[in-house]
Amino acid sequence: MKRIVWTLLFALSCWQHGSAQNVDWLKGRATLNADVQGGFAYQSNADPKDNLNLKLVLAIFTVKINEQWSFRIMHEFSSNKLLEAYIDYTFSGACRVRLGQFKTAFTIENTLPVGILDLISYYAQSVLYYNGMAGNPLFQGTTGRDMGLMVSGDLWGKKFSYDLAMMQGQGINTGDKNNQKEFVGRLTFRPVSSLAVVGSTQLGTANAFGKSEFNPYVEAGENYQRRQYSLGAEWKLPQVKLRSEYLCGKEEGVKTRGYYLTGCVPLNKKLEAILSYDHMNFNTQLDARQTNYVVGVQYWFWKLCRLQVQYTRCTPTWKDHYDLLQFQAQLAF
Repeated sequence: MKRIVWTLLFALSCWQHGSAQNVDWLKGRATLNADVQGGFAYQSNADPKDNLNLKLVLAIFTVKINEQWSFRIMHEFSSNKLLEAYIDYTFSGACRVRLGQFKTAFTIENTLPVGILDLISYYAQSVLYYNGMAGNPLFQGTTGRDMGLMVSGDLWGKKFSYDLAMMQGQGINTGDKNNQKEFVGRLTFRPVSSLAVVGSTQLGTANAFGKSEFNPYVEAGENYQRRQYSLGAEWKLPQVKLRSEYLCGKEEGVKTRGYYLTGCVPLNKKLEAILSYDHMNFNTQLDARQTNYVVGVQYWFWKLCRLQVQYTRCTPTWKDHYDLLQFQAQLAF
């Protein structure tokens, strides 16, 4: 304990000695962003049925050292997790290299900031499943992130963008549990400025986090082959915003697939209506399907700050259907 105290005192004295120089150097180079989300949820088949929650307390610190080098640190305080920590080196707009812990470039939705996503649950079921956020005990709790090395860039006036990565395949804040790595590739085509067509894939050998009721072939701690693919599009106009993807995969003999369509329609300058059709089949042989129907509104009262209300009707085939009512407030800068 004494060693920790003395270390902190020494660090504080060093920081005070160099604080003036640090502030001058960081001016214009460093940015701090934050996102806080909290709300209320009622789920008809849960116990307890209603729940108040502080879902997200996110801080993002970014420093652009020079035109080539930059780094970012992202920490989530409600779960006390380091989500991202990576270094970027930019050769040109056509070639950027990223090393560290960051979002996996699989699907359109996974790399979008949560502060702009329309659903209170953030992502569609299939995006949550394939990116290790929810719904898949074999690969869960990664927050859609992993450790790895990625090369990305924009070509021909940003008509095409690419992301190529080698990822560890074990999620965040943990060491690898096998000798294999995973390959992630994503290609984006923009025929016009309002439309992006995106295809992505993730291939490799993962180590199972846990046992899944939908996959009888893989036990917790076992290595298994993982293949997954997506094809989708995002269309943005002043009158409407649409995003849709088809996803499919195979995990050690079990085939899965999902698709969604989420739309956002402005009702006035600050108020938007949200509609979503979200389908996921967790095992096509067992026909273990769930379809979610979402309707809601969101009110942007200041830049990235909003209030959201959404109702979801959930219709799984292996258990009773249920209702989910959510309210959320977001404060961000």
